[in-house]
Amino acid sequence: MKPHDLPCCIVEDLLPNYIEHLTSQDSDEKIKSHLNHCEHCQKKLLQLQAPIQPVGEPSLNTDAAAVAFFRKAKRKTLWQIWCSVGITLLVCALTVYAVILHQLPFHFTVENLYRLSDGSIYFELQAVAPESNISSISYHDGFGHNDSDYSIHMGYSLYTLLQAKSGAKDTEKRYAFTIPTEIVNQISSSGQLVYRQSQETLVIWDGECTLPAAPESIELQASATASPFSVIG
Repeated sequence: MKPHDLPCCIVEDLLPNYIEHLTSQDSDEKIKSHLNHCEHCQKKLLQLQAPIQPVGEPSLNTDAAAVAFFRKAKRKTLWQIWCSVGITLLVCALTVYAVILHQLPFHFTVENLYRLSDGSIYFELQAVAPESNISSISYHDGFGHNDSDYSIHMGYSLYTLLQAKSGAKDTEKRYAFTIPTEIVNQISSSGQLVYRQSQETLVIWDGECTLPAAPESIELQASATASPFSVIG
């Protein structure tokens, strides 16, 4: 150390103020003089002048990777949401179909099957409990496109059955039908008169056997029967 030169410990203490130009001119000259020959203090000065790098500051590559990760996670989340929505809608649609739209078959028995005086046929389909309490049904009839049978289709939904079970007490409900003579003649030639719904099939008349003549009470009942059927009970 030269005469009048500052010791390293003092220079190190003054370096922060020296960098910020807070030291006096005399001190600046002494610090510069010391730095000219002291490698140790020169290194300290360089360390203090070096820009401070924040700990853990992400690089551009790290930012891009993070953005890609979050985009992928977002797409996956959206896909999961849409899948959940789709499955929920499918379950709802299947539930609506099973409970409201799908038509279940009645389990009928045939009662009072007679040939009327005008050649038409009268019969009654007896519903069993709890089906006898059902008030809302679907109905259509006719000959099939490739079928010589004349089919009666009557059904009900699970929803109406649940309503019937929770409603009035069981009743002896019957459905009275009168099949016109022209349809009877078509059935007689090659077909049958049947009840069909889903997998349920009930042969009402095979088209061949001779039916008993209707008594007067049935003739009166038939004359009061509406088209396509009337409800008795």
